Amino acid sequence: MSQGEPTMYTLLISSSKLSGPFPQRSDHLLKALKKLGYPILAFDGHNPLLGVVQTLKNRKVNYKIFSGFRAGLVGLFLSFFGTEWIYDLVEVKSKLCNDNWKGIKRIFIPLIDWLERMMIKRAKIVFSAHKSAYEYAKSVRSDVIMAPNGYDDSLFDPNKYSREELRKKYEVDFPLAIYIGKLTPMYAKFLIPAMEAMVMLNREYPDAELWIYGDGSSKAELERIANEKKCNVKFKGYIDHKKVPEIVTIADVGIHAYDAESLKLIEWLSMGLPTVVPLPLHVDGAVSCPWDPNSIALTISKLLKNQVRRPVRMP
Repeated sequence: MSQGEPTMYTLLISSSKLSGPFPQRSDHLLKALKKLGYPILAFDGHNPLLGVVQTLKNRKVNYKIFSGFRAGLVGLFLSFFGTEWIYDLVEVKSKLCNDNWKGIKRIFIPLIDWLERMMIKRAKIVFSAHKSAYEYAKSVRSDVIMAPNGYDDSLFDPNKYSREELRKKYEVDFPLAIYIGKLTPMYAKFLIPAMEAMVMLNREYPDAELWIYGDGSSKAELERIANEKKCNVKFKGYIDHKKVPEIVTIADVGIHAYDAESLKLIEWLSMGLPTVVPLPLHVDGAVSCPWDPNSIALTISKLLKNQVRRPVRMP
């Protein structure tokens, strides 16, 4: 800043817990804002009421950014009292609810969609984390800004890790596919065909395995299906985020079990991991295919034969 220029404070209200075990969109947004050199005030807004309190306490800051749906509720509420705010559309919440919610909760999905559209309309500026959210926001207003997810390039640096040494450490001398993430219904419906694909893949690669890292409400169901269908799948449980690059390094193929972009996909591709994604998703560096067991197995087989790792430069 030039001498005499007023200090430009920025308030960031995050829907997810800041500095959690797995960095979220808001963590990378906070890191990017700090690089601008201006003071940042950042607070968790998972509880919208607390988000309102923190915003009112810091109402004189120059810029107010609300990241994610819950934080967006704070911005939407305060907009009716004259607050100008910036909305960071992290994901399409109504789609997540549609993919996860069961039973009577589903009657609230149209309300979620209406609220998110209201946030997009009433925010002064809207920027979006990835293409699908960007296109959703563009259906509401035309001046949406694309601001892709960042990632920790000091941690996810392929030059820091020896694949040969790590495969010895983890005792991996066989074709390995991996999934790392939550085990909830929205991911389980994509993981089940991938697990079934392993049965077909094992006809060509008898010792190939799929390692699944993570936990969630669908874990027991996934374990049951893997056992019933005799899938060569191992559930590895929780993994520290700092260890993820090691698993990405030893793997031959990544399984992206969702039809929208994600931060973990960016991390994997930045490490050069060949990754299979469901159509209609298209991402530079990933291989898209129909999401049925036969197509997934054929795609993994082709990647195993190719054995080329090309790190994709990410934003």
